[in-house]
Order: sequence, then structure tokens, then C-alpha cells
Amino acid sequence: MFLKRLQQIEMKLIIQLIFAAFFSGIIPLLFEPLFKNNFSPLEYGNYDLFLKLTMIFTLLMTFKAETLLSSSTTKEIEKIYNDCVLLSLTCFLVYTLFYLLVVFLFNTGFSITVFLALVSGLLFSLITTTVTYLLRQKQKLYVTIQ
Repeated sequence: MFLKRLQQIEMKLIIQLIFAAFFSGIIPLLFEPLFKNNFSPLEYGNYDLFLKLTMIFTLLMTFKAETLLSSSTTKEIEKIYNDCVLLSLTCFLVYTLFYLLVVFLFNTGFSITVFLALVSGLLFSLITTTVTYLLRQKQKLYVTIQ
């Protein structure tokens, strides 16, 4: 069943998603020398940690389930979209509770960087899912660089 869905994915949509992923990854890489020169090692370390955790949390909140949207039929798409959003919100809640549990049990300091990365991961996962859903619905989108 999964292979059938993969065969139904439109190549144009795959190329759009690849370009979006490429540009979202290349922009921080291009600005890295500027950040390293203008920020202290502690500030840059927090920034780098934030970027890496955001990408990890985004992946862990969606499990790339939004790819199912691009291969689903128009009848299934709304249910799959709702399931993807519910998955992201549930994962955010579970990861946040787990993080707070670790903070309290092991008496580690609360890191605003980790918490903001969790929130950003949730936002990126919701944005990715919603943009994929709207592209699948053939909506006109005006996308800006994040």
C-alpha cells in the first residue's frame, strides 16, 4: 500500500519540496561565518544548538507524515491532514513533558534554547504539513524565505 502511494506522488511536488528543504538548510550555512565572527562562542553555541534541535524536533514531530498528503486521494486528504496535525501536537506535548521531567528529576537547569527549539519544531512541522496540504489542494501560495 505504501509503495502504491509513493508511485502516485507527483514529481513536481517532490521537486518543490526538495528545493524548499535545500534552501532552508543552505541559508544558515551561508551565514555561519558572519555569525561566528560577530557572536561569542557561548552565543553561537546556543544559536547552533537551537538550529540543530529545531530540525531534529521538526522531523520527530512529523515523522515525514506530510508525504502521505501528496499521494492521497482528495477524499482522504483532509483526514490525513488532521491526523498529521494531531501527530505534531501530540508529539510536542509528549516531548515537552519529557523534557520538563528530565529537568526536574536530574535537577538540570531549564534551557530556554531547548524549549524554543521544541516550539520552533512544532511550528515548522505545522507549516510543512499545511503547505503540503494547500499545495495538494491546488491553492495559490505566496511563500517567503523563513
